[in-house]
Amino acid sequence: MKTVSVTPVLTVLIGAILLAVTSLPAQQSYDGRFDIAALKATAQQRFDCAGQDAVILAEGQQTLWLPDGRLSTTIHRIVWINSRLAIGLYADNRIPYDHQRCTFTPLALRTWRDNQWWPTDTTGFVETLPFAVNKAYDYAHMREMMLLHNGISDQCLVEMAYRIEDKAPFRGGADGFWLFAREEPAVESWFELGVPAGAKPTISIANGAPAAEQTSDPKSGLDIYRWNMSAVAAEPRPHVPDPARTLPHIVWSTWPDWRERGARLKSAFDAAAQLDPPLSAAVDSLKRAARSATELAGMITGFINDKTAGIHYPEIYWRTALRPAGKTFATAYGHSLDRAILAAALFRGAGFEARPVYIGQGVGPMEVPVPSLARFGEVKLHLTGNGLEAFYDPWEGTISFGRKMAGNRVVWSPGEDRPTLVSSGTDDRGEITVRIELSFEAEKNKFTGAGYLSTDGGLCAFDRMSGVDGKAKGYLNALVSGLLKGTGVTEYTPDRFEPAAAAATFTMELAKPEPNDLGAVPLVLGNPIGGIIDNLPSGIEMVVPKRWSSVYLPFPMTQRIELRLNLRSWQAAFFPVNQTIENAVGRFTVASEVKDSQLVVIRALQLTKTIIEPEEWPLLRQLLLADSHEKNRTILLKEIKKDEQAGK
Repeated sequence: MKTVSVTPVLTVLIGAILLAVTSLPAQQSYDGRFDIAALKATAQQRFDCAGQDAVILAEGQQTLWLPDGRLSTTIHRIVWINSRLAIGLYADNRIPYDHQRCTFTPLALRTWRDNQWWPTDTTGFVETLPFAVNKAYDYAHMREMMLLHNGISDQCLVEMAYRIEDKAPFRGGADGFWLFAREEPAVESWFELGVPAGAKPTISIANGAPAAEQTSDPKSGLDIYRWNMSAVAAEPRPHVPDPARTLPHIVWSTWPDWRERGARLKSAFDAAAQLDPPLSAAVDSLKRAARSATELAGMITGFINDKTAGIHYPEIYWRTALRPAGKTFATAYGHSLDRAILAAALFRGAGFEARPVYIGQGVGPMEVPVPSLARFGEVKLHLTGNGLEAFYDPWEGTISFGRKMAGNRVVWSPGEDRPTLVSSGTDDRGEITVRIELSFEAEKNKFTGAGYLSTDGGLCAFDRMSGVDGKAKGYLNALVSGLLKGTGVTEYTPDRFEPAAAAATFTMELAKPEPNDLGAVPLVLGNPIGGIIDNLPSGIEMVVPKRWSSVYLPFPMTQRIELRLNLRSWQAAFFPVNQTIENAVGRFTVASEVKDSQLVVIRALQLTKTIIEPEEWPLLRQLLLADSHEKNRTILLKEIKKDEQAGK
């Protein structure tokens, strides 16, 4: 979706032209439910059609939980295309489905152009094997049906509808989610749920979503619930991880409660997470080699990464088809659930407790009265025991020590009565401070010095420094080289090392940077690894002056960088000018001082507000731009010749 500023007169003229060009004769959707001409007229009345890449005239989903326990899902979408960009979004569609256990039935695929429908023939329906499972033969039942519109142009209308239906019962239950806001402005956004007559699905309606219209269909034996919203604005951009936090939506489930929702998954998971002889031998070998519980957990994580390739395809397609841990190990590949099963078998065999968990996509509290995983991410493992707590991510193949991965988020483990908000184990804040003192050693032609790192709360570096074989030193090297490019840590000493607070002292050296065109040696203070920038949510684009969605920070954050530079053989030709910016979102300061042949530069950024509304984005952007601006980071040094030093 793009925003275009036009004058009112020009808007009227464009609208009149579009209406003249695109007027539809009495035209119905493929199923006769919608009068497309009426939808188009409403779109022109309610939206700035000329300023949109596309407008959704109608989009909806019908989900039927049939009396025999099969699931049937029908998708129907009608879109007005108004730009070349929209062609790329809506001309070609890839629809995943389980070829082995489901049928795929195209219902409509056609393009309205030049006052007539151009239906797609058989060449526009292409079944493919997803690239992600191309060589994962146990997953070859997954397919993607490509639906390709014929005759599409940047001034046309496209209609698509298809049905995916189970061949036989295999699920045990179903749940789902419908967000009424779509990718583009929508004239009609609707969802329909059918359940066996008399059944009582659990349903949550939130943020202004309408109440359901309920009917019965004696022929199919279903009670039908239908929700419909008209003239719905597009989902605000950039998209946020959990749009249901503020936007109208419904969540539904055929499961009566969370415990029953998890019983089937937990039973299948635990049955599959068993060690076979090769895996038992591998665990014994790892246990003998490990010198600590932390090292053992890291070695198991590395073993899984070395022995299995991750198949990155959404977990929702695999929850009813889990493989034993030994099969994943033997085939050397696995999707996130299968790798979680393999990891659980290995961690349990090594003496840890390993529980599958699902973590809410958004930070902070989340109302989850309906037993549905729609607002949760991919499966993780929560590890405890042997004096250790950690979370393992099978999708990324990483382990995070402490609670950082789940802190201040809603978490659910199959078998629990309901999801709960997990404390981060801190006071829900984050602080990082780095102090560096540098001097120049002329005989070595390098800067040397010492530093101190202090991290607390959500910005604690405990998980980044946990482990052996130089992991802590590797992190400190990344930290100082991020702050001053080319800097390396020579020695370090942990000062405090806990899940909620970690600190260390270190020594460092930096080869003298090459002078610039003016003969000045530049030192540029960058970002600390694991600092504020690394903990901002996705979708933060500082070049964009306006956004339409809120920013959700995980916790209040403070970052302080301090450099003390001995100027014995240098003249500070340029350094940051004192500046303070304070607003409703936080505070930025940079302060510099030359005193007693020492340059001191302190740069600090503090973000105190955790929910930044769209209208407050300029305030957050102001602070981030100030912190990242070259003038607030750069120091230029001119070397003083020896005779000048003597005179000095």
